[in-house]
Amino acid sequence: MFNHKMSKTKLAVSLTSLLLGLGWVSSSMTHAEAVEHPSIVANRTSVSEQSSLGENSERLISQSGSRIYSNVSTNAINTILDRAEFFYRRETNTLFLIRSGSFTSLLSLEACSNQEAGTECSMIGLSSSFEFERMPSLERVNEWNKNRKSKAFVLENDRVLLQTHIVLLGGVTETNIVSNIVVFFVETESFLEFFSSR
Repeated sequence: MFNHKMSKTKLAVSLTSLLLGLGWVSSSMTHAEAVEHPSIVANRTSVSEQSSLGENSERLISQSGSRIYSNVSTNAINTILDRAEFFYRRETNTLFLIRSGSFTSLLSLEACSNQEAGTECSMIGLSSSFEFERMPSLERVNEWNKNRKSKAFVLENDRVLLQTHIVLLGGVTETNIVSNIVVFFVETESFLEFFSSR
């Protein structure tokens, strides 16, 4: 089993780099408080020890409602995440840090109305950035992308971004939104195992 260990400082730098690299925050913003807080991330955690997905995924999904969303607001996402009992922290009107086990990911509200950030958003993005001692080959990244919902993208400095989107156009139930978030965390675990196996 792959044992993924990352210091709090490295995770803070990783998350900040991800946010800056994607243009979602300015260099004057800090996310250290959110990442350093012990309730958000564990210092050294084994994937197999901390994964809350196996036995808890059914509970998380069953607690979500059947309401149908064709767009969401900041308040709606707060409600959905609260009802599903996810550990999360709202950073801005469109950005949330969400945690499962040892993984902290970025949830972003995208394709929002031009009137106000965080209102009438028709897409939810989920992403995590990982640094590897040795960068995976492009062939390996493409192999991952062939059969997965979450896609991997090569970034600078030996980093790989894992990303997926939930498109709400046409209507998506709250249960489906929660299920997609759970699937992203399951794929995050698989992603690290996949890239550590070769």
